[in-house]
Amino acid sequence: MKFTNPQSIDFKLRLHSLHPDVEATRSGFFDALNNDPSINMKMASMMNKVMEDEFASPEVSEAQATELQNVVTASHEPEDKEDKAVAE
Repeated sequence: MKFTNPQSIDFKLRLHSLHPDVEATRSGFFDALNNDPSINMKMASMMNKVMEDEFASPEVSEAQATELQNVVTASHEPEDKEDKAVAE
């Protein structure tokens, strides 16, 4: 079975293309990476949007949220008096 991710192929073609339009876009992107201090936040924002589009948010009831919080809290509590003394 052969599987190729179309986005990966598109990225590779953009990276190696000698077409003037593609080169101009690529140069602009690398210029931003080198000179725009907020580029990481812009890219993270774009990735978050993709994640929102790709995955549905799970619906969690109040009881499930409370139960999960109790499990997380319990997993971080010291198990015996000696561990408690070390934690304090």
